[in-house]
Amino acid sequence: MASPEAGGIITDVIGAASTVQLTDVRRFTTPWEGPASLQLRDGHTHIAGTYDTHQRIIGVTADTANARIVTDWFTDRQAGLDTVIVADTNAEAGELAALAQTLLRDAGLVQAGVVELMDHNLAGIGDIIQTRRNDADLIASDGRRVANRDTWRVLSAGPDGVIAQRANSSAATVEFPLRYLAHHAQLAYAGTIHAVQGRTVDGCRALITPTTGASALYVGMTRGRHTNTAYCHTDGHDHHEHGTGHLDPTAAFQAAMRRDDREHSARSTLRDTLNKESSIATLQMQLAETARLAASETWHSWANHHLKPHQLARIGNDPDRGRIIEALATLVGRADLGRSLTTATAEVDWRHDDLARRVAGAIYDYRDRQGTAAQPHVLDPDRSWRPLVDASLLERHVVELHDAIQERSRMLSAGAAAALPPWWPTGVPHDVDLAGDIAVYRDTWGLTDEADALGDTPADTAGRRLSEWTVLRRRLMEVVDHSLADDHALNFAEALSTLRTWNSERAASAAVGHRPPQMEHDLAASWGAEP
Repeated sequence: MASPEAGGIITDVIGAASTVQLTDVRRFTTPWEGPASLQLRDGHTHIAGTYDTHQRIIGVTADTANARIVTDWFTDRQAGLDTVIVADTNAEAGELAALAQTLLRDAGLVQAGVVELMDHNLAGIGDIIQTRRNDADLIASDGRRVANRDTWRVLSAGPDGVIAQRANSSAATVEFPLRYLAHHAQLAYAGTIHAVQGRTVDGCRALITPTTGASALYVGMTRGRHTNTAYCHTDGHDHHEHGTGHLDPTAAFQAAMRRDDREHSARSTLRDTLNKESSIATLQMQLAETARLAASETWHSWANHHLKPHQLARIGNDPDRGRIIEALATLVGRADLGRSLTTATAEVDWRHDDLARRVAGAIYDYRDRQGTAAQPHVLDPDRSWRPLVDASLLERHVVELHDAIQERSRMLSAGAAAALPPWWPTGVPHDVDLAGDIAVYRDTWGLTDEADALGDTPADTAGRRLSEWTVLRRRLMEVVDHSLADDHALNFAEALSTLRTWNSERAASAAVGHRPPQMEHDLAASWGAEP
Protein backbone atom coordinates (compact mmCIF):
# COMPACT_ATOMS: atom_id res chain seq x y z
CA MET A 1 0.00 0.00 0.00
CA ALA A 2 1.28 3.44 -0.86
CA SER A 3 2.05 5.88 1.93
CA PRO A 4 -0.94 8.02 2.93
CA GLU A 5 -1.05 11.57 1.65
CA ALA A 6 -2.73 14.63 3.10
CA GLY A 7 -4.45 15.34 -0.19
CA GLY A 8 -4.56 19.04 0.69
CA ILE A 9 -7.02 18.58 3.53
CA ILE A 10 -4.41 19.69 6.08
CA THR A 11 -4.29 23.09 4.36
CA ASP A 12 -8.06 23.37 4.77
CA VAL A 13 -7.83 22.38 8.43
CA ILE A 14 -5.15 24.99 9.06
CA GLY A 15 -7.51 27.64 7.71
CA ALA A 16 -10.32 26.67 10.08
CA ALA A 17 -11.25 29.17 12.76
CA SER A 18 -10.76 26.64 15.56
CA THR A 19 -7.19 25.77 14.56
CA VAL A 20 -4.39 26.46 17.04
CA GLN A 21 -0.95 27.18 15.63
CA LEU A 22 2.40 27.06 17.38
CA THR A 23 4.14 30.44 17.45
CA ASP A 24 7.63 29.81 18.88
CA VAL A 25 10.33 28.44 16.56
CA ARG A 26 13.13 26.81 18.56
CA ARG A 27 15.14 24.87 15.98
CA PHE A 28 17.53 27.64 14.95
CA THR A 29 20.59 28.85 16.81
CA THR A 30 20.51 32.36 15.25
CA PRO A 31 17.82 34.67 16.73
CA TRP A 32 16.68 36.16 13.41
CA GLU A 33 16.04 32.88 11.61
CA GLY A 34 12.99 31.71 13.58
CA PRO A 35 10.84 34.81 12.86
CA ALA A 36 12.16 34.87 9.29
CA SER A 37 11.06 31.28 8.72
CA LEU A 38 7.50 32.19 9.73
CA GLN A 39 7.52 35.02 7.20
CA LEU A 40 8.85 32.60 4.61
CA ARG A 41 6.13 30.08 5.42
CA ASP A 42 3.40 32.71 5.07
CA GLY A 43 4.71 33.87 1.68
CA HIS A 44 5.87 37.38 2.59
CA THR A 45 8.38 37.91 -0.20
CA HIS A 46 10.08 40.89 1.45
CA ILE A 47 11.78 38.43 3.84
CA ALA A 48 14.07 37.42 0.98
CA GLY A 49 16.02 40.60 1.76
CA THR A 50 16.70 39.34 5.28
CA TYR A 51 18.01 36.00 4.02
CA ASP A 52 20.18 37.84 1.50
CA THR A 53 21.57 40.16 4.19
CA HIS A 54 22.67 37.13 6.19
CA GLN A 55 24.28 35.59 3.08
CA ARG A 56 21.80 32.73 2.88
CA ILE A 57 21.07 33.28 -0.83
CA ILE A 58 23.74 32.35 -3.37
CA GLY A 59 23.36 32.90 -7.09
CA VAL A 60 24.31 30.02 -9.40
CA THR A 61 23.64 28.98 -12.98
CA ALA A 62 22.47 25.66 -14.34
CA ASP A 63 26.09 24.90 -15.29
CA THR A 64 27.70 25.81 -11.97
CA ALA A 65 25.02 24.95 -9.42
CA ASN A 66 25.79 21.30 -8.71
CA ALA A 67 29.53 21.76 -8.34
CA ARG A 68 29.11 24.78 -6.05
CA ILE A 69 26.55 23.24 -3.72
CA VAL A 70 28.42 19.92 -3.41
CA THR A 71 31.74 21.70 -2.72
CA ASP A 72 30.14 23.68 0.11
CA TRP A 73 28.51 20.51 1.43
CA PHE A 74 31.89 18.77 1.47
CA THR A 75 33.40 21.69 3.41
CA ASP A 76 30.69 21.19 6.02
CA ARG A 77 31.49 17.48 6.24
CA GLN A 78 35.17 18.22 6.72
CA ALA A 79 34.23 20.51 9.61
CA GLY A 80 32.29 17.70 11.25
CA LEU A 81 28.83 19.06 10.43
CA ASP A 82 25.83 16.91 9.48
CA THR A 83 24.58 18.69 6.38
CA VAL A 84 21.99 17.66 3.81
CA ILE A 85 21.48 18.70 0.19
CA VAL A 86 17.91 19.21 -1.04
CA ALA A 87 16.81 19.06 -4.70
CA ASP A 88 13.49 19.16 -6.55
CA THR A 89 13.54 15.65 -8.04
CA ASN A 90 15.01 12.24 -7.34
CA ALA A 91 17.01 12.49 -10.58
CA GLU A 92 18.61 15.76 -9.48
CA ALA A 93 19.26 14.32 -6.03
CA GLY A 94 20.94 11.29 -7.62
CA GLU A 95 23.27 13.49 -9.66
CA LEU A 96 24.22 15.59 -6.62
CA ALA A 97 24.77 12.48 -4.52
CA ALA A 98 27.10 11.07 -7.17
CA LEU A 99 29.19 14.27 -7.14
CA ALA A 100 29.31 14.20 -3.35
CA GLN A 101 30.43 10.58 -3.41
CA THR A 102 33.24 11.48 -5.83
CA LEU A 103 34.58 14.11 -3.43
CA LEU A 104 34.42 11.64 -0.54
CA ARG A 105 36.20 8.95 -2.57
CA ASP A 106 38.91 11.35 -3.74
CA ALA A 107 39.50 12.28 -0.10
CA GLY A 108 39.84 8.61 0.83
CA LEU A 109 36.74 8.64 3.02
CA VAL A 110 34.84 6.00 1.04
CA GLN A 111 35.89 3.21 -1.26
CA ALA A 112 34.97 2.69 -4.90
CA GLY A 113 31.37 1.71 -5.47
CA VAL A 114 30.58 -1.98 -5.96
CA VAL A 115 26.85 -2.34 -5.18
CA GLU A 116 24.24 -0.91 -7.55
CA LEU A 117 21.43 1.19 -6.03
CA MET A 118 18.03 2.29 -7.32
CA ASP A 119 19.39 5.74 -8.28
CA HIS A 120 21.92 3.99 -10.61
CA ASN A 121 24.78 4.99 -8.34
CA LEU A 122 27.24 2.43 -6.91
CA ALA A 123 27.71 2.27 -3.15
CA GLY A 124 31.11 1.43 -1.68
CA ILE A 125 32.49 0.73 1.78
CA GLY A 126 31.94 3.83 3.94
CA ASP A 127 29.05 5.26 1.89
CA ILE A 128 25.84 6.39 3.58
CA ILE A 129 22.74 4.95 1.93
CA GLN A 130 19.03 5.50 2.55
CA THR A 131 16.42 2.75 2.45
CA ARG A 132 13.21 3.57 0.61
CA ARG A 133 10.88 0.72 1.55
CA ASN A 134 9.62 -0.79 4.79
CA ASP A 135 10.60 -4.44 5.04
CA ALA A 136 9.39 -6.62 7.91
CA ASP A 137 11.76 -9.40 6.88
CA LEU A 138 14.86 -7.24 7.36
CA ILE A 139 15.43 -6.95 11.10
CA ALA A 140 18.50 -5.20 12.50
CA SER A 141 20.52 -6.46 15.45
CA ASP A 142 18.60 -4.12 17.77
CA GLY A 143 15.32 -5.86 16.84
CA ARG A 144 13.98 -2.99 14.75
CA ARG A 145 12.77 -3.52 11.21
CA VAL A 146 14.23 -1.69 8.24
CA ALA A 147 12.04 1.32 7.52
CA ASN A 148 11.59 3.83 4.73
CA ARG A 149 14.06 6.75 5.01
CA ASP A 150 16.40 4.99 7.45
CA THR A 151 20.08 5.80 6.80
CA TRP A 152 22.90 3.24 6.95
CA ARG A 153 26.70 3.18 6.61
CA VAL A 154 28.05 0.40 4.41
CA LEU A 155 30.51 -1.76 6.37
CA SER A 156 31.20 -4.59 3.94
CA ALA A 157 29.99 -5.97 0.63
CA GLY A 158 30.01 -9.45 -0.76
CA PRO A 159 28.33 -11.60 -3.43
CA ASP A 160 25.37 -12.34 -1.13
CA GLY A 161 24.70 -8.85 0.13
CA VAL A 162 25.83 -5.88 2.16
CA ILE A 163 26.31 -5.46 5.91
CA ALA A 164 25.45 -1.93 7.05
CA GLN A 165 25.24 -0.05 10.33
CA ARG A 166 22.64 2.50 11.30
CA ALA A 167 24.01 5.97 10.58
CA ASN A 168 23.27 7.32 14.04
CA SER A 169 24.33 6.67 17.62
CA SER A 170 23.07 3.10 17.40
CA ALA A 171 25.53 0.34 16.60
CA ALA A 172 22.81 -1.88 15.15
CA THR A 173 23.64 -3.68 11.92
CA VAL A 174 21.64 -5.47 9.26
CA GLU A 175 22.42 -7.56 6.18
CA PHE A 176 20.80 -6.26 2.99
CA PRO A 177 20.19 -8.56 0.01
CA LEU A 178 21.55 -7.10 -3.22
CA ARG A 179 18.09 -7.23 -4.76
CA TYR A 180 16.66 -4.97 -2.04
CA LEU A 181 19.43 -2.42 -2.51
CA ALA A 182 19.00 -2.40 -6.30
CA HIS A 183 15.32 -1.54 -6.01
CA HIS A 184 14.85 0.22 -2.67
CA ALA A 185 18.00 2.11 -1.64
CA GLN A 186 19.92 5.19 -2.75
CA LEU A 187 22.86 7.35 -1.73
CA ALA A 188 21.84 9.56 1.21
CA TYR A 189 23.98 12.63 0.49
CA ALA A 190 21.15 14.45 -1.30
CA GLY A 191 17.40 14.04 -1.43
CA THR A 192 14.07 15.65 -2.23
CA ILE A 193 12.01 17.52 0.31
CA HIS A 194 10.15 14.28 1.03
CA ALA A 195 13.43 12.68 2.05
CA VAL A 196 14.38 15.44 4.50
CA GLN A 197 11.00 16.63 5.72
CA GLY A 198 10.85 16.16 9.46
CA ARG A 199 14.63 15.95 9.87
CA THR A 200 16.74 18.32 11.91
CA VAL A 201 20.41 18.56 10.88
CA ASP A 202 23.30 20.97 11.39
CA GLY A 203 22.86 22.55 7.99
CA CYS A 204 20.86 22.38 4.79
CA ARG A 205 21.88 23.44 1.30
CA ALA A 206 18.89 23.71 -1.03
CA LEU A 207 19.04 23.83 -4.81
CA ILE A 208 16.40 26.33 -5.99
CA THR A 209 15.57 26.06 -9.69
CA PRO A 210 12.99 27.89 -11.84
CA THR A 211 10.53 25.08 -10.99
CA THR A 212 11.03 24.93 -7.21
CA GLY A 213 7.81 25.71 -5.36
CA ALA A 214 7.13 27.56 -2.13
CA SER A 215 6.70 24.44 -0.01
CA ALA A 216 9.97 22.94 -1.22
CA LEU A 217 11.77 26.22 -0.58
CA TYR A 218 10.36 26.39 2.95
CA VAL A 219 11.44 22.82 3.79
CA GLY A 220 14.90 23.41 2.37
CA MET A 221 15.35 26.59 4.40
CA THR A 222 14.22 25.15 7.74
CA ARG A 223 16.08 21.81 8.20
CA GLY A 224 19.34 23.17 9.60
CA ARG A 225 19.99 24.32 13.14
CA HIS A 226 22.99 26.50 12.30
CA THR A 227 22.64 27.35 8.63
CA ASN A 228 20.19 27.01 5.73
CA THR A 229 21.33 28.25 2.35
CA ALA A 230 19.49 28.59 -0.97
CA TYR A 231 21.46 28.14 -4.19
CA CYS A 232 19.22 29.98 -6.63
CA HIS A 233 19.41 29.48 -10.37
CA THR A 234 19.64 32.92 -11.95
CA ASP A 235 19.10 31.61 -15.48
CA GLY A 236 16.32 29.67 -17.17
CA HIS A 237 13.48 31.78 -15.79
CA ASP A 238 10.36 32.65 -17.77
CA HIS A 239 10.94 36.36 -17.35
CA HIS A 240 9.00 38.14 -20.07
CA GLU A 241 9.58 41.69 -18.87
CA HIS A 242 13.20 41.72 -19.98
CA GLY A 243 13.25 38.74 -22.30
CA THR A 244 16.60 37.55 -20.93
CA GLY A 245 15.46 34.63 -18.80
CA HIS A 246 17.69 35.83 -15.96
CA LEU A 247 16.84 36.96 -12.43
CA ASP A 248 19.12 38.12 -9.67
CA PRO A 249 19.43 35.61 -6.79
CA THR A 250 17.04 37.42 -4.44
CA ALA A 251 14.42 37.78 -7.17
CA ALA A 252 14.78 34.07 -7.98
CA PHE A 253 14.25 33.29 -4.29
CA GLN A 254 11.09 35.42 -4.30
CA ALA A 255 9.89 33.77 -7.50
CA ALA A 256 10.07 30.37 -5.77
CA MET A 257 8.08 31.80 -2.85
CA ARG A 258 5.28 32.70 -5.26
CA ARG A 259 4.96 29.23 -6.81
CA ASP A 260 2.15 27.39 -5.10
CA ASP A 261 3.15 23.71 -5.08
CA ARG A 262 0.87 22.66 -2.23
CA GLU A 263 -1.58 19.84 -2.61
CA HIS A 264 -5.18 21.02 -2.66
CA SER A 265 -8.15 19.15 -1.30
CA ALA A 266 -11.13 18.31 -3.47
CA ARG A 267 -13.18 20.87 -1.56
CA SER A 268 -10.73 23.72 -2.05
CA THR A 269 -10.26 22.79 -5.72
CA LEU A 270 -14.01 22.89 -6.20
CA ARG A 271 -14.24 26.23 -4.45
CA ASP A 272 -11.47 27.77 -6.56
CA THR A 273 -12.99 26.42 -9.78
CA LEU A 274 -16.37 27.82 -8.90
CA ASN A 275 -14.86 31.21 -8.11
CA LYS A 276 -12.92 31.41 -11.38
CA GLU A 277 -15.08 29.78 -13.99
CA SER A 278 -18.78 29.94 -13.09
CA SER A 279 -21.13 32.83 -13.69
CA ILE A 280 -23.41 33.96 -10.90
CA ALA A 281 -26.33 32.51 -12.88
CA THR A 282 -24.67 29.08 -12.91
CA LEU A 283 -23.62 29.31 -9.27
CA GLN A 284 -27.13 30.26 -8.18
CA MET A 285 -28.61 27.32 -10.05
CA GLN A 286 -26.12 25.04 -8.34
CA LEU A 287 -26.85 26.65 -5.00
CA ALA A 288 -30.61 26.23 -5.43
CA GLU A 289 -30.25 22.57 -6.44
CA THR A 290 -27.86 21.82 -3.57
CA ALA A 291 -30.18 23.55 -1.12
CA ARG A 292 -33.09 21.44 -2.36
CA LEU A 293 -31.02 18.27 -1.93
CA ALA A 294 -30.03 19.28 1.60
CA ALA A 295 -33.64 20.16 2.43
CA SER A 296 -34.88 16.85 1.04
CA GLU A 297 -32.28 14.91 3.00
CA THR A 298 -33.19 16.70 6.23
CA TRP A 299 -36.95 16.48 5.70
CA HIS A 300 -37.02 12.74 5.10
CA SER A 301 -34.75 12.06 8.05
CA TRP A 302 -36.77 14.33 10.33
CA ALA A 303 -40.16 13.07 9.13
CA ASN A 304 -39.22 9.41 9.56
CA HIS A 305 -38.18 10.15 13.13
CA HIS A 306 -41.01 12.48 14.21
CA LEU A 307 -44.12 11.56 12.20
CA LYS A 308 -46.41 8.62 12.54
CA PRO A 309 -46.86 6.18 9.64
CA HIS A 310 -50.30 7.49 8.69
CA GLN A 311 -49.02 11.07 8.66
CA LEU A 312 -46.10 10.06 6.47
CA ALA A 313 -48.48 8.30 4.12
CA ARG A 314 -50.79 11.32 3.85
CA ILE A 315 -47.93 13.70 3.07
CA GLY A 316 -46.42 11.18 0.65
CA ASN A 317 -49.69 11.11 -1.30
CA ASP A 318 -50.11 14.89 -1.22
CA PRO A 319 -49.46 16.44 -4.69
CA ASP A 320 -48.15 19.57 -2.92
CA ARG A 321 -45.47 17.73 -0.92
CA GLY A 322 -42.75 19.43 -2.98
CA ARG A 323 -43.71 22.73 -1.32
CA ILE A 324 -42.17 21.49 1.93
CA ILE A 325 -38.79 20.98 0.29
CA GLU A 326 -38.98 24.37 -1.43
CA ALA A 327 -39.77 26.08 1.86
CA LEU A 328 -37.09 24.26 3.83
CA ALA A 329 -34.51 24.97 1.13
CA THR A 330 -34.77 28.68 1.96
CA LEU A 331 -33.25 27.91 5.37
CA VAL A 332 -30.35 25.74 4.23
CA GLY A 333 -27.06 27.06 5.55
CA ARG A 334 -28.79 29.75 7.59
CA ALA A 335 -30.31 27.73 10.39
CA ASP A 336 -30.25 24.29 11.96
CA LEU A 337 -32.76 22.56 9.70
CA GLY A 338 -33.83 19.84 12.12
CA ARG A 339 -34.47 22.25 14.98
CA SER A 340 -36.14 24.69 12.63
CA LEU A 341 -38.54 21.99 11.46
CA THR A 342 -39.39 21.03 15.02
CA THR A 343 -40.04 24.64 16.02
CA ALA A 344 -41.84 25.64 12.82
CA THR A 345 -44.26 22.69 12.88
CA ALA A 346 -45.04 22.79 16.59
CA GLU A 347 -48.45 24.37 15.94
CA VAL A 348 -49.34 22.40 12.81
CA ASP A 349 -52.60 20.45 13.07
CA TRP A 350 -51.63 17.11 11.56
CA ARG A 351 -55.28 16.01 11.22
CA HIS A 352 -55.95 18.19 8.17
CA ASP A 353 -55.82 16.85 4.63
CA ASP A 354 -53.69 19.67 3.17
CA LEU A 355 -50.74 18.85 5.40
CA ALA A 356 -48.06 19.71 2.84
CA ARG A 357 -49.36 23.25 2.37
CA ARG A 358 -49.69 23.73 6.12
CA VAL A 359 -46.17 22.47 6.84
CA ALA A 360 -44.68 24.61 4.07
CA GLY A 361 -46.58 27.64 5.32
CA ALA A 362 -45.35 27.05 8.85
CA ILE A 363 -41.74 26.91 7.60
CA TYR A 364 -42.15 30.18 5.70
CA ASP A 365 -43.71 31.80 8.77
CA TYR A 366 -40.82 30.60 10.89
CA ARG A 367 -38.34 31.94 8.35
CA ASP A 368 -40.01 35.34 8.32
CA ARG A 369 -40.10 35.49 12.11
CA GLN A 370 -36.39 34.74 12.22
CA GLY A 371 -35.68 37.48 9.69
CA THR A 372 -33.99 35.16 7.20
CA ALA A 373 -34.40 35.27 3.44
CA ALA A 374 -34.20 32.68 0.70
CA GLN A 375 -30.95 34.17 -0.57
CA PRO A 376 -29.24 37.57 -0.55
CA HIS A 377 -30.59 40.08 -3.06
CA VAL A 378 -28.17 40.91 -5.84
CA LEU A 379 -28.40 44.57 -4.84
CA ASP A 380 -28.03 43.94 -1.12
CA PRO A 381 -25.73 46.60 0.34
CA ASP A 382 -24.49 44.02 2.84
CA ARG A 383 -22.33 41.73 0.74
CA SER A 384 -20.65 40.26 3.81
CA TRP A 385 -23.66 38.01 4.47
CA ARG A 386 -22.54 34.46 5.17
CA PRO A 387 -24.77 31.54 6.12
CA LEU A 388 -24.24 29.43 9.19
CA VAL A 389 -22.18 26.30 8.81
CA ASP A 390 -23.96 23.08 9.70
CA ALA A 391 -22.62 19.55 9.92
CA SER A 392 -24.25 18.39 6.70
CA LEU A 393 -21.88 18.12 3.73
CA LEU A 394 -24.58 19.52 1.46
CA GLU A 395 -25.11 22.47 3.74
CA ARG A 396 -21.38 23.18 3.79
CA HIS A 397 -21.44 23.06 0.01
CA VAL A 398 -24.21 25.68 0.05
CA VAL A 399 -21.89 27.89 2.11
CA GLU A 400 -19.09 27.38 -0.43
CA LEU A 401 -21.39 28.20 -3.34
CA HIS A 402 -22.55 31.34 -1.61
CA ASP A 403 -18.96 32.36 -0.96
CA ALA A 404 -18.20 31.75 -4.64
CA ILE A 405 -21.11 34.02 -5.62
CA GLN A 406 -19.87 36.74 -3.31
CA GLU A 407 -16.33 36.44 -4.61
CA ARG A 408 -17.46 36.65 -8.23
CA SER A 409 -19.66 39.63 -7.39
CA ARG A 410 -16.66 41.43 -5.91
CA MET A 411 -14.55 40.54 -8.94
CA LEU A 412 -17.16 41.81 -11.40
CA SER A 413 -17.72 45.00 -9.41
CA ALA A 414 -14.00 45.70 -9.26
CA GLY A 415 -13.62 45.11 -12.99
CA ALA A 416 -16.51 47.39 -13.90
CA ALA A 417 -15.15 50.07 -11.59
CA ALA A 418 -11.60 49.88 -12.94
CA ALA A 419 -12.48 50.33 -16.62
CA LEU A 420 -15.53 51.49 -18.54
CA PRO A 421 -17.47 48.35 -19.54
CA PRO A 422 -18.31 47.95 -23.25
CA TRP A 423 -22.03 47.87 -22.44
CA TRP A 424 -21.97 51.19 -20.57
CA PRO A 425 -24.05 53.77 -22.50
CA THR A 426 -21.91 56.07 -24.60
CA GLY A 427 -21.80 59.63 -23.37
CA VAL A 428 -22.96 58.74 -19.87
CA PRO A 429 -20.50 59.55 -17.05
CA HIS A 430 -18.89 56.46 -15.52
CA ASP A 431 -20.55 55.74 -12.17
CA VAL A 432 -18.32 53.05 -10.67
CA ASP A 433 -20.82 51.85 -8.04
CA LEU A 434 -23.64 51.60 -10.55
CA ALA A 435 -21.40 49.93 -13.14
CA GLY A 436 -20.44 47.33 -10.57
CA ASP A 437 -24.05 46.57 -9.68
CA ILE A 438 -25.05 46.33 -13.34
CA ALA A 439 -22.13 43.96 -13.99
CA VAL A 440 -23.42 41.69 -11.21
CA TYR A 441 -26.99 41.93 -12.55
CA ARG A 442 -25.87 41.00 -16.08
CA ASP A 443 -23.90 38.00 -14.83
CA THR A 444 -26.77 36.93 -12.58
CA TRP A 445 -29.34 36.90 -15.38
CA GLY A 446 -27.05 35.86 -18.24
CA LEU A 447 -27.06 39.08 -20.28
CA THR A 448 -24.44 39.08 -23.04
CA ASP A 449 -25.53 41.88 -25.40
CA GLU A 450 -22.84 44.54 -25.07
CA ALA A 451 -25.02 47.10 -26.85
CA ASP A 452 -27.56 47.13 -24.02
CA ALA A 453 -26.61 47.43 -20.36
CA LEU A 454 -29.85 46.14 -18.81
CA GLY A 455 -31.76 44.49 -21.62
CA ASP A 456 -35.52 44.61 -22.12
CA THR A 457 -38.08 44.77 -19.34
CA PRO A 458 -38.13 41.33 -17.64
CA ALA A 459 -41.22 39.27 -18.31
CA ASP A 460 -41.62 38.17 -14.69
CA THR A 461 -43.60 41.25 -13.70
CA ALA A 462 -43.84 40.16 -10.07
CA GLY A 463 -40.39 38.58 -9.73
CA ARG A 464 -37.04 39.47 -8.26
CA ARG A 465 -35.45 40.19 -11.63
CA LEU A 466 -37.96 42.91 -12.46
CA SER A 467 -37.37 44.48 -9.06
CA GLU A 468 -33.62 44.61 -9.63
CA TRP A 469 -34.02 45.82 -13.22
CA THR A 470 -36.31 48.65 -12.09
CA VAL A 471 -33.89 49.84 -9.42
CA LEU A 472 -30.89 49.74 -11.75
CA ARG A 473 -32.79 51.38 -14.60
CA ARG A 474 -33.81 54.24 -12.36
CA ARG A 475 -30.27 54.72 -11.11
CA LEU A 476 -28.89 54.63 -14.64
CA MET A 477 -31.31 57.28 -15.85
CA GLU A 478 -30.46 59.47 -12.87
CA VAL A 479 -26.86 59.47 -14.03
CA VAL A 480 -27.94 60.84 -17.40
CA ASP A 481 -27.74 64.61 -17.50
CA HIS A 482 -30.54 65.80 -15.18
CA SER A 483 -30.81 69.15 -16.86
CA LEU A 484 -31.31 67.43 -20.19
CA ALA A 485 -34.08 65.22 -18.83
CA ASP A 486 -35.74 68.16 -17.02
CA ASP A 487 -35.58 70.62 -19.93
CA HIS A 488 -37.21 68.29 -22.39
CA ALA A 489 -39.62 66.67 -19.96
CA LEU A 490 -38.48 63.22 -20.92
CA ASN A 491 -39.56 60.31 -18.84
CA PHE A 492 -37.10 57.55 -18.09
CA ALA A 493 -38.41 55.18 -20.72
CA GLU A 494 -38.17 57.81 -23.48
CA ALA A 495 -34.68 58.82 -22.46
CA LEU A 496 -33.40 55.27 -22.31
CA SER A 497 -34.99 54.39 -25.66
CA THR A 498 -33.49 57.44 -27.32
CA LEU A 499 -30.11 56.77 -25.76
CA ARG A 500 -30.12 53.22 -27.14
CA THR A 501 -31.12 54.42 -30.61
CA TRP A 502 -28.45 57.10 -30.65
CA ASN A 503 -25.71 54.68 -29.55
CA SER A 504 -26.76 52.17 -32.23
CA GLU A 505 -26.72 54.78 -35.00
CA ARG A 506 -23.46 56.17 -33.78
CA ALA A 507 -21.85 52.73 -33.82
CA ALA A 508 -23.15 52.05 -37.33
CA SER A 509 -21.85 55.40 -38.56
CA ALA A 510 -18.45 54.78 -37.04
CA ALA A 511 -18.26 51.49 -38.92
CA VAL A 512 -18.54 53.28 -42.29
CA GLY A 513 -16.30 56.16 -41.30
CA HIS A 514 -18.59 59.23 -41.09
CA ARG A 515 -20.48 61.19 -38.47
CA PRO A 516 -23.96 60.07 -37.41
CA PRO A 517 -26.87 62.06 -38.85
CA GLN A 518 -28.25 64.91 -36.76
CA MET A 519 -31.36 63.50 -35.09
CA GLU A 520 -34.44 65.62 -34.67
CA HIS A 521 -34.94 64.49 -31.12
CA ASP A 522 -33.60 66.95 -28.55
CA LEU A 523 -31.79 64.27 -26.57
CA ALA A 524 -29.88 63.07 -29.61
CA ALA A 525 -29.11 66.63 -30.62
CA SER A 526 -27.31 67.17 -27.34
CA TRP A 527 -24.59 64.82 -28.63
CA GLY A 528 -24.35 66.56 -31.98
CA ALA A 529 -21.11 68.25 -31.11
CA GLU A 530 -19.30 65.00 -30.46
CA PRO A 531 -16.72 63.92 -33.06
